Amino acid sequence: MFRQYSLIPREAKLLIVLSFVPSFALSFLFTDLSYFLTTVKGLSIVFTGTVITVMGVSMVAASIPFYIASILYSVSIFMFWIFFRRVKVLEEAERLP
Repeated sequence: MFRQYSLIPREAKLLIVLSFVPSFALSFLFTDLSYFLTTVKGLSIVFTGTVITVMGVSMVAASIPFYIASILYSVSIFMFWIFFRRVKVLEEAERLP
């Protein structure tokens, strides 16, 4: 069942695995920030929650203009091309003996 994944090049596997690193870094930032502000700095839990909420809301609010900019500058078309190219590479890898 998983034998077909052995045909994927090492660089492609590494690229897929490393695409998760920014998410882990961001989750560690939120977790460590809540511990640091409450325990080390002695700030209230309400203030810490407010800081983390503002960070989350600002990320969501910033993603909307970036999405619009990506559509205007055809970055989304480029991303779709990359996705379909990856699918084609995987299909070609399945055909190998």
